Amino acid sequence: MRGGPGMKRPTALHPFLFVLLPVLTSYSERVDQTLFAEVWTAAAIALAFAALLVLATLLLVRSLDRAALWVTSAVLVFSYYGAAPHWMGHWRLGAFELCMNWFFLPPCMAFLGWAGYRLARTSRQFGRVTKILNLVAAFALLVPGARLGVAGASRVARSLSRRPAALPKATRQSASLPDIYYIVLDRYGDADTLKDNYSYDNQEFYDYLKRKDFYVAGRGRSNYLNRVSSLASSLNMEFLDALPERYGKNLSDWEPLYSLIRDHKIGRFLQSMGYTYVHVGSWWWPTRSNPNAGMNIHYLAPPLTLMDLVYDNVFGPFHHDLGRSVSILNSRFQQWKQLNYEFERLSQLPRMRGPMLVFAHILTPDDPVFRRDGSFVTAEEIFSLRYEEIYRNQLEALNQKLERLVDHLKSDSSAPPIIVLQSGEGPSPFRYRDEEEDFLWERATVSEIREKTGILNAYHLPGVDAKDLYPGITPVNTFRLILKVYFGANLELLPDRVFAQVSDRAPYSFFDITDRIGGVGKPEQ
Repeated sequence: MRGGPGMKRPTALHPFLFVLLPVLTSYSERVDQTLFAEVWTAAAIALAFAALLVLATLLLVRSLDRAALWVTSAVLVFSYYGAAPHWMGHWRLGAFELCMNWFFLPPCMAFLGWAGYRLARTSRQFGRVTKILNLVAAFALLVPGARLGVAGASRVARSLSRRPAALPKATRQSASLPDIYYIVLDRYGDADTLKDNYSYDNQEFYDYLKRKDFYVAGRGRSNYLNRVSSLASSLNMEFLDALPERYGKNLSDWEPLYSLIRDHKIGRFLQSMGYTYVHVGSWWWPTRSNPNAGMNIHYLAPPLTLMDLVYDNVFGPFHHDLGRSVSILNSRFQQWKQLNYEFERLSQLPRMRGPMLVFAHILTPDDPVFRRDGSFVTAEEIFSLRYEEIYRNQLEALNQKLERLVDHLKSDSSAPPIIVLQSGEGPSPFRYRDEEEDFLWERATVSEIREKTGILNAYHLPGVDAKDLYPGITPVNTFRLILKVYFGANLELLPDRVFAQVSDRAPYSFFDITDRIGGVGKPEQ
């Protein structure tokens, strides 16, 4: 239908709306654990890709309507055909398995080739089709858009009532301020966890740290069971009791925790003392960058959720075959590159003029990415090895990188730096890796809790007597001690306690588990 001479032809918006659909749907399904900055970034990348595809197709079919129609076809095909093998299960035609890797590619490419050929040869206008597709795409976006919109409105309302916490008061300031490196490693277990659960003796690394004048807290425990709560607590030197009091224990949105990580007391206090805050970010969006940092260092890669979405859907049926050639979309490979980049940049920081507070989040994924020699471990290797073995291999690679990093920080700094090596959480127990958000920590065994809370906790504090430290010190007291000793801050150590949440779906439902695991705090505690 061409329409009357006075009728305005509809603008072809559907390729841009349909390309947003899987992106916004994916984020809306985990909106409680999503930062909206990541959503907008992923959406902008998807829209830019759709725009380039429309422009390229326009050169061939010479009509915006026809180009948009072909791009929408391609987007729909490659958004969902990767899931077809999962829908079909293991259907067979005789001895031929229908969900074999390359089964779906030829018919999809043939359809898109045929559609492109027909659109290039026709002179027909597709005004009515454009209008229908615009409406269908807009309707499809209503559900994910509504979920994101409601969550966004709730976050704005909470942020309006939020006030920055008061900073501690300093009573002295040395003429020579030491650089401070706070390096947080995820899922790095304590000595007992590594020995009991992974058959690994880490004494050689501890001996290295002691030779470098580190104090290694022998009974290291995190204050919380996950990196989000742990970082929110340690970076603000407080327990998180105020959060369930303010928002209730049933709130499922993690954003209040993220806000404490992005605007934390340690950074604000040390910046007020003349420090430059250098943030070395991870691939995880809440610590990828920090808006309050004087310098952000992070590896440039697409958002992890977007990479997984494209890699699993577009290359899903044959990603093992093409994994090497599409490494830019392989999230595990990008995480490996990110980690190498972080260590490299950290080793260069002592050349900068200080004083600096450096916070680095070394976030190793649950699926290890390092071989023992530090090279990338492929998905095929992971499937062929026991988890305990690939975890041990990655730990050895990390130890080597940490040793080289500590050597650089100590030898290249103009004055002895403060260095804290600490885990945000211990390794994930098997049942938790299997159940994740459905895992109930109230039903966890003592062994599972000890594995998840057992952490590396090591301190290089120049000029500080070791008697100020103790084996059961926990991260909430790390910077209370540092700021008190070096700056005379009016901070006393808190009782060392450990808390769990009922599940990841209720991140503020804290309950005390200190007495269940034991060995935490000072002997008199």
